[in-house]
Amino acid sequence: MTRSFGFLGESGGEYPNRGDLPGYHFPESVEPLADLAPVSSVAEAISRSRQGGINILSSMILREYESYARILHPAYRPGVGSPIRWREVASIMERVAHPLMQWAKLFGSNDPDYCPDWLGQPFLGELPSELVKAMLKSLRQFTSTPHRCYLLVWEGYGGIELFYPAAKKVDMPYRRYLVFVGTIDSVQEMADANYLQAPNIWWPEDKAWAVVTDIDLMDTYVGGSAACIKQCRFTGSLNQGFTESLTHPGSVFKRVISGFGRGVNHPLFRPGVSGGATVSLGSWPPR
Repeated sequence: MTRSFGFLGESGGEYPNRGDLPGYHFPESVEPLADLAPVSSVAEAISRSRQGGINILSSMILREYESYARILHPAYRPGVGSPIRWREVASIMERVAHPLMQWAKLFGSNDPDYCPDWLGQPFLGELPSELVKAMLKSLRQFTSTPHRCYLLVWEGYGGIELFYPAAKKVDMPYRRYLVFVGTIDSVQEMADANYLQAPNIWWPEDKAWAVVTDIDLMDTYVGGSAACIKQCRFTGSLNQGFTESLTHPGSVFKRVISGFGRGVNHPLFRPGVSGGATVSLGSWPPR
């Protein structure tokens, strides 16, 4: 069973839960967290260790983990719906696929939201349900507290505070989140429910690992032990080229996420070529 809440319209009136408008559903296993102490301590540690401004990895996840992975949200083929890996797109566009590659740079664009019309843009701020399922299969093996996980949901999703007026908030650098508690399976329930994504930040009580999906990014970051991250990279859908290992997290933490890979895939300026490859917009695959 789920409980739901709807978006508020600009006039202040509440839209009905989804017909063609956004509606959200929280599973019964998810409840507001009464005692913020364990979450506040993590938020404070992140605030102390962050370097630089917004879109810095250290502003979103603890620096204490041995390894990190970057999960690239897949793009989709219009009219087909099947996912396409960033590596495939890089090959089509004659670009370099590497752990810190940026979506727009694959097309020679400086607009972070750019996407050609022969592709469906990767999910923004949302880890697709099929990747959540694959990730949980690995992560549950590396925590002793799968029954208790802290789930942070960005406060900006319309209607959430009306349905959970008692939910407490925690401040992370540049973001404020409502704090909930549930099980590791609650994350999959949230991702599977009608039009509700998985939490933006979540980790088990023992802090064996942590997962972050920022609202403005097309990728998700996971921190954990080397064994945990290796297992994530070679599990199910995550083994289909969606995951890149960040082998030097210390240096990565200092870099602006939106500028990763800037020195690799420069904008191309070749006559008659868009983004490095000639693309036919009327057919798939592009030629």
